[in-house]
Amino acid sequence: MSQRPGLIVGLIVAAIACALAAGCGPKPPQPMAQDLPMAPAKPTAASPPAAAPATNVGMEASKLPPTPPVAPQKTAAVTPATPQPSPAKASPASKAAPAKTTPPPSKSQSTATKQTATAAKSEGTVVIGTIELVSKIPDPSTLPYDTCVTFIKYKVNKVVSGSYDGDSLLAVFWGLRKGKLQPAASFRVGQTHRLTIEPFSEHEELARVMQADDTNEYSLTPYWVVSYTAE
Repeated sequence: MSQRPGLIVGLIVAAIACALAAGCGPKPPQPMAQDLPMAPAKPTAASPPAAAPATNVGMEASKLPPTPPVAPQKTAAVTPATPQPSPAKASPASKAAPAKTTPPPSKSQSTATKQTATAAKSEGTVVIGTIELVSKIPDPSTLPYDTCVTFIKYKVNKVVSGSYDGDSLLAVFWGLRKGKLQPAASFRVGQTHRLTIEPFSEHEELARVMQADDTNEYSLTPYWVVSYTAE
C-alpha cells in the first residue's frame, strides 16, 4: 500500500513529460499563401447578361400629377337665317287719309260749356223766384271803382232741389266788372228767374268788393247766384 502513491506520482510525471515533449518540439515550416502554386481557373459557362434593372413605371406614373380633364367644347348651334319677306308695294287705294284737325272751340262755345259745367256742379240748391226789390248801380264813368256786386230781393216761388227755408231770398249778382255793367244791373221788379245759389259767406274773395244794396234787408242771409235762367 505504501508503494502506490509513489507509483501514481511517477505516472503523472511521465505523462506530463511526454506531453511537453510533444508540444514544445520544433514545428515544420508552413508554406505561405504566395508560395502555393495557383490552380488553373476552370472554364465556366458563359453567364447570361445581367438583365437591365426594371423601372417601376407604375410607381413613377403614380407620382406624376393627375392631368385635368379637358371639357368638351360646345359648338354654337347655327340658326338658319329666316328669309325676310319683300316689302309689299302700297297701292294707291291703301294710302292713309290725312288726319283731320278739329278746330278749337270758339269763345262762345267755351263760355257755354263753362256755364253748363258750373250749373251741373252747383245743382245743390235751386229755387225759382220773382224779383221784389233791386239795387241801383250808378253810371260807371262816375265811380271811383270798376267792380261791384248788387243785391236783389226775390220772393221764393219754388224750391227745385236742395233745401232752402223762407219765403224771401236775398240774392247777390255781379253788377259791375272791369268798368262794364253786368246783366243784373238791368233787372226789373216782377221778373222771374231760376237761380242756382250757395251761401255768400263761402266766397271770402267777394267780401272786399264794393256792394250796391238798396234792399235794406239785414234779416236775410245773402246767397251768391252761381247761375240763373229766365222763367
